[in-house]
Amino acid sequence: MVLSILKRIYTSKPVLANVAIYGSLYYAGDLSRQTIIVESKSYDLKSSSKMAVVGGGVFAPFAFYYYRLLDRKLPGKTMRIICKKILFDQGIMGVFGTALFYTGGTVYV
Repeated sequence: MVLSILKRIYTSKPVLANVAIYGSLYYAGDLSRQTIIVESKSYDLKSSSKMAVVGGGVFAPFAFYYYRLLDRKLPGKTMRIICKKILFDQGIMGVFGTALFYTGGTVYV
């Protein structure tokens, strides 16, 4: 029941679904970081919320449209196409995504 609802939302509004998924993962990731690294007994929910905004508000739309463009420019599922996609992904998304992460994390968080 719940999975069918989530699947329907993801197929009908993929950008919104990605925003929710990325935001949730970034929020959970920051809570995990605080659990492992920070010695305080309470969580900094403001920091986690800011990370959720960076993940959901910046990365989700960027990644969605980047991978959509990549699939349009390099259609297919052959090993050659997959290798090209990996090279473009690591060469462009890897570099730009890392810069975006640190810029967003530094400016907003």
